[in-house]
Amino acid sequence: MTTHFDPAAFRSVRDDRGLSRMKLAVQIDVHADTIVRYERGIAVPSVAALCRAADALGCPVGEFFTTDDADVRAAA
Repeated sequence: MTTHFDPAAFRSVRDDRGLSRMKLAVQIDVHADTIVRYERGIAVPSVAALCRAADALGCPVGEFFTTDDADVRAAA
């Protein structure tokens, strides 16, 4: 089973909380362009940035990850 950062989930959580990219960037101490890069899958946040984002968004870090279904089916 492979778990990886999911840019769409990251954006979805941010959108659901009504937080702009700029406000999130300020709260987690990164540049706003970095948030865009995370959400487009161009960059993967560091563990520290993920923890700060989870705190800022009021969610568990696991909300930003997904599991490959192909790995789950193969294990069954």
